[in-house]
Amino acid sequence: MKMTPLVLVPLIFFSCHGPSSSGTAHSSDSSGLPRTADSGKNFPDSTHLIARDSSRPARVDTPSTPMIARNWIGSWSTEDGFGGGSLHITAIKGKTFIFSMEATDGGASGILEEGSAKLQGYRALYTQKEYGGSCRIEFTFYGDSIYVDQQEGNCEAGAGVYYSGTYYKHPPKRPEETLLSLGILDNDTQDKKFRALVGDDYNLFVGSSQLVFEKQKDKDSLGAVVHQAAIKHMFTEKENIILINGHQDIWAAVINGDSVNYYTNRPDYKHRVPKTIDSWRENFNEKPIVFK
Repeated sequence: MKMTPLVLVPLIFFSCHGPSSSGTAHSSDSSGLPRTADSGKNFPDSTHLIARDSSRPARVDTPSTPMIARNWIGSWSTEDGFGGGSLHITAIKGKTFIFSMEATDGGASGILEEGSAKLQGYRALYTQKEYGGSCRIEFTFYGDSIYVDQQEGNCEAGAGVYYSGTYYKHPPKRPEETLLSLGILDNDTQDKKFRALVGDDYNLFVGSSQLVFEKQKDKDSLGAVVHQAAIKHMFTEKENIILINGHQDIWAAVINGDSVNYYTNRPDYKHRVPKTIDSWRENFNEKPIVFK
């Protein structure tokens, strides 16, 4: 019997957490002033964030169908709940395709108005010199999706914004985020009790919980665990705080435009705010509290 030799193929792992270069991106707020990151004397330490990963699809190194260049053409999109992006491939010219991209992450964004990527079968590569280095983005075609890997540079994006991700022509429906899925509340009992307390304002808390910080102890000796969250690049605009103790007593506050909504199921705190929440709102204490 003729034996077929065994071929070992090395596995290669890719990171999709932004470019590998050390360049610093810059963005600007509505005032036009430069900004590199959120800062503030009372903001939680960013090293204590709870991480949430997104994975890259399985590689297609030996596809079963031939590559047809025009299949790249179209509008593709990605979404992660607090950001996302769109990729528009408009034309094939020789061995390149013409594209534009947009991406958002919290309160920051990036736009690549027009680029030309060199086609290499099921992959394409875009490179462009920029201030302080180069922008390098690799595209991999998977049939129903395109994986975008921003490998170097800022690529005209704001601070902390990357184009990396899986883009679909027909994006799958995402499950609805809750304070449970975001890692803020611990169980269904807490979630039901919290929904009953805040009603329709539940979505204000979910919508301001992109960055979820590690749990802390309260400053009021209430025996409560403090859950704090915010939107990236939108500190003092979109933040919330929730205190819950072992008796399921709840104190919570969330920024709602030009004011701060406050909720509690403790009768003795219906018209006063715990020190923990007062300390949390130190950077935006000009916003009046609305007792709900």
